[in-house]
Amino acid sequence: LTHAHPTGKVRGYVSGVGTFALPDSRLDVLARIFRPRKVTPLTFEIHDFEGFGRMWREERAGEILQSLQPYDALLQVVPDFGPFLAHDAFEELHLRLILADLTMVSGRLERIERERTKIKPNPDEVSALQKLEAALSEGKPASSVRLTENEERAIVGYRLLTRMPLAVAWNREEERLGQGSDFPSFLESLGLPWAEVCAPLDRELEELSPEEAQELREGYGLKGPLSARIGRALLQATRRIVFFTGNEREVRAWSVPQGTPAQKAAGVIHSDKERGFIRAEVIQVPALEKIGSLKEARSQGLLRLEGKDYEVQDGDLLHIRFSV
Repeated sequence: LTHAHPTGKVRGYVSGVGTFALPDSRLDVLARIFRPRKVTPLTFEIHDFEGFGRMWREERAGEILQSLQPYDALLQVVPDFGPFLAHDAFEELHLRLILADLTMVSGRLERIERERTKIKPNPDEVSALQKLEAALSEGKPASSVRLTENEERAIVGYRLLTRMPLAVAWNREEERLGQGSDFPSFLESLGLPWAEVCAPLDRELEELSPEEAQELREGYGLKGPLSARIGRALLQATRRIVFFTGNEREVRAWSVPQGTPAQKAAGVIHSDKERGFIRAEVIQVPALEKIGSLKEARSQGLLRLEGKDYEVQDGDLLHIRFSV
């Protein structure tokens, strides 16, 4: 999946780092239209985290949790081959995540109680932590707990693992591909996006021509290249959309959270564009593909002019008008 970077000695609980680009046919469309000197796809950086695998120690749960604080999402690789059963493998790690969260929440409540005579506790923080502790003690993830707005604000600095975005890579052996399973419906019942993969087969397919690889994937029921399957699951887990910019110099894919206004999206491109934002010219890539050129779309009045509060949509091509 990834282009691995050498890391030398294992640092903390990370045994390797890699990156991969998200294949996107819309980017190919824009490249044909603009014929740019450079095409920049959306990229992901993946860290192979061993803290919940071979390096797991129950007494280090709090330390392991802390080491995951900088990450945007978790990608759980669930083995489904040989003696491994997907449900069992998923539940084993799920319980470790819950335990790490419970260790942190219970520890914080104990500190609050010890310091009560010196520091007046925030009642909203205490209430939130008590709700979380009760759920985690029952084996439920922190994401299942409903908190009030005040409680949410009180724990905004906490980074609980079972509240982090989570996607699942369902790693099956070749013989099981295409066979029925209730594992996908189980994941969907939990609201978790997933991607079906077969690591050895997917590695072999990377060595074939795109046409040959696609034919074989269709035979196995795999939907697109491995990087596309994983990338889509991660975007869904993090609730992010992809928009594009394009001209003769560069065509590029960008990602922002769902509901991001145009002015904030402009700031992802360049801070000057956010600061001096005037308007955004917007068209969906499929619509532009039908017309054939940005010039023709503009002449036909098909480029919408949107203000700073317009919520950028997945598949939008943006041209930002700004002045600084």
